[in-house]
Amino acid sequence: MDGTDVHSLRPPQGLGVNGMPLMRDTSTTKGWVIRYASRFCRFCAADEPMWNALSGRLSTRGYSIQILLPSRLDAYTAHTVRPLGSVQIAFVSLDWIKHLQLDATPTILIIKRQGGLVWFHEGTLSSADVSAAVDVADRLR
Repeated sequence: MDGTDVHSLRPPQGLGVNGMPLMRDTSTTKGWVIRYASRFCRFCAADEPMWNALSGRLSTRGYSIQILLPSRLDAYTAHTVRPLGSVQIAFVSLDWIKHLQLDATPTILIIKRQGGLVWFHEGTLSSADVSAAVDVADRLR
């Protein structure tokens, strides 16, 4: 992260894989979990069990799950995206992306509903990482 004000960071708005605008999910009660990932990334594939555990635990707590793609060509198929039905964002504004250094897939971001990055993890997740993310998410009001 470049140190720019990540305390007011909101989830990205952008375009889906089909090029159509995606609106920010405002129905979330807690915030957003964003996974920067690619279907071609072997680390993302290896990370699937831990990602499934984290996304499942946070979605049941009221977090909206989104997948941010390096490019539209990195999109998962409808049957392989996890969790199933997750929004895949292929294009975001440069104003949003400049706040973060997304250098590696997978990377996980948790953004609280009021805005602000509260958890960031680059690389594959361990069970301790999943527990730490859930602990942070549970402390948010």
